[in-house]
Amino acid sequence: MQNSNNNNKNKKNNNFHNKNNHSCDDTYNFKEVETKWQKHWQKNETFKAFNNRSLPKFYALVEFPYPSANGLHVGHPRSYVALDIISRKRRMEGFNVLFPMGWDAFGLPAENFA
Repeated sequence: MQNSNNNNKNKKNNNFHNKNNHSCDDTYNFKEVETKWQKHWQKNETFKAFNNRSLPKFYALVEFPYPSANGLHVGHPRSYVALDIISRKRRMEGFNVLFPMGWDAFGLPAENFA
């Protein structure tokens, strides 16, 4: 009796992890998925930037990453993710948010010099 209970338990666990009947060998069809979501984002203007000067301003600035990515480690995304979350929250709260991300054009020469 114990063996049949264990077999049933294993079947339930397999169904839980594979509830959509996808095998681990399924590939990510990026063309289909990306096209679908890009159309959705464009239709809903998900990432459209608005400049409403009547809103209170919020300027978020985080240390720019090195252009060469030399010396990056797992601690770097922590500040980027945290400030991204705060900036998105501020935008939902009605702030006019400026959150630039990129790198300083002078960063690479300075990094090479160092």
